[in-house]
Amino acid sequence: LSLAGLTACDEHEYIEPYTIGNSVLCEDGEIMDTTSCRLTGETPIAVVFYTKGDSVYAVWLKETAALAFSDHTAGIQGTSLSVTSDVGFTNTANLLKNDSIKSPIAEATVGIWSAGQSAFVPSVNEMNLLQQHAVEVNQVLQWCQTVYPSSGTVLLPLSEQNCWYWTSTEVSSTHAYLYSIRRCYSEQSTPKVQAHKARPIVIVRK
Repeated sequence: LSLAGLTACDEHEYIEPYTIGNSVLCEDGEIMDTTSCRLTGETPIAVVFYTKGDSVYAVWLKETAALAFSDHTAGIQGTSLSVTSDVGFTNTANLLKNDSIKSPIAEATVGIWSAGQSAFVPSVNEMNLLQQHAVEVNQVLQWCQTVYPSSGTVLLPLSEQNCWYWTSTEVSSTHAYLYSIRRCYSEQSTPKVQAHKARPIVIVRK
């Protein structure tokens, strides 16, 4: 995938009011509450979990397959090492720009939405933000499973052993952070060549 395919979400319609725990991002780019989504016949693709300034964060209904962070055992891939920054979009862009070291998890994540915008691998801090609203998000994901049974919606694994997701935050040339969605601030340094899932997110600009 080329970097040209990774673009910020600047052209979506933002419909107020909305609440975390009751709002979805639809396939056509609109944000609306679950009742409006069902009544208008729209198709949800992500669940709103956080807002910051003019940015609305939404988590994808699905997980990626289990893939490696890197196809090399060692090599810096150009992401921020910060665990307190909301830089998943930039991190994912840098992973894709690296021609010498490929990132299977970044390529899988950015390629999942073809509506002119792109999802990305969250940073550690963006996973913290998601975890803080995980219960409310799962309520909406459960609604998506019920109302849209063919959507393939997967709940956040809050009570399961397999609760680890890749972040886009590197630790070193050989390791990057996994994050347990069961507990806040629960990142773990992990060899990049291990295969794990990611939970893509999207940022929509108001």
